[in-house]
Amino acid sequence: MTNATLPPAPRDLAGWLLEDPETAHSAEQALAERAVAKKPGSKQLAQLGQVGRASLGRQLVDALRTVLDEDIMSLLLKGWAKHRGLVEAAAETAREPDAERLVALAEHRITLALDPTVDVLLDGVRLVTLVCRVEVIFDVGKVEAVVRAGRLVQAHAGHSAVTASTAVEDHEIARRTHEWPVELVLPLGAGVDLTGTLLQWTAGVQHR
Repeated sequence: MTNATLPPAPRDLAGWLLEDPETAHSAEQALAERAVAKKPGSKQLAQLGQVGRASLGRQLVDALRTVLDEDIMSLLLKGWAKHRGLVEAAAETAREPDAERLVALAEHRITLALDPTVDVLLDGVRLVTLVCRVEVIFDVGKVEAVVRAGRLVQAHAGHSAVTASTAVEDHEIARRTHEWPVELVLPLGAGVDLTGTLLQWTAGVQHR
């Protein structure tokens, strides 16, 4: 029997999207160009030379990495917190420490989105604000899950995939896709509270 070597699963959203030097460099150029284009009347931006624009691009990408500082599996769990089947099981068991429900989920898609902003500063003065769009899509196979006392304690999914992208001022600067061709097993430790909030992320679940 031959064991196939699978590519490592992505963990950090920022590192995954921008780890490639070529992608990071393209993002730096795109961000700098959009900052200048969004405020053409700014003398400070217009007078930036090649070195200045490169420096501006690097600073903006660093700010974008901060925005993208998310664990990919944590995003999947945030999406599941919106799945009706799991939410109902959590509500049914929340007040009973020993209550447990087995939940079977059909194939589904989870879409999470975030619309952060990145400010361009010069000497502490904001010159322009760039609007970003971050989207993470999980196509999840059939799931067998265990919910105990309102917490997701086990989850096994079939063939699944994740696609993440980020855009600035409607210009896409990075997109990556990863597939789990075999069973996806999530280490959940003491379990995940399904009643938690998504904070700034919006999420939707679509059954396939």
